[in-house]
Amino acid sequence: MDMRKEIRYRLEAPAIFTWENFQHNCLQGEGLTRDISLLGAFILTPTCPPDRTIIRVEVALPSLTGIHADIRILGKARVVRIDHPFGGRGENGFAVVRDDLMNWDLSTVQHESEWNHELIAGRAVHWD
Repeated sequence: MDMRKEIRYRLEAPAIFTWENFQHNCLQGEGLTRDISLLGAFILTPTCPPDRTIIRVEVALPSLTGIHADIRILGKARVVRIDHPFGGRGENGFAVVRDDLMNWDLSTVQHESEWNHELIAGRAVHWD
C-alpha cells in the first residue's frame, strides 16, 4: 500500500547532495531524480548517504521555455529509504523527505557555468 501524502511527478533532473559523516567531514554525491513531490524526492545515484541522515540537496529543474535559466530547489531533507537492487541489477538510490517547508528555497541561474561555479564555491545550498 502506498502511504505517500503527496502526488509524485516523474522527473529526471540533476541532483547534488552533501552531508556530514560522524567525523564531521563533508561528503558529496550526485545523481538524477526519478520522481519528485512537494515533500520529497527519489534520487538515483551510486553514492547513497546513510539512512536517517540530514542532507543538503540541490535539484536543477529543466527549463520549460528553452531559455537557459534553470530553477533550482535548495534545502535540507532527511534520507528515509535506501534502495540497493538485488543481484546488482538496477540502480542504487534513496528517498528523501522534507520535514519543514521552510527548509527549501527556489533559486534561478542564468547559465550552466554559473550553477557549476556556485556549487564549487559552496554557495548553492542554504542551511538554516
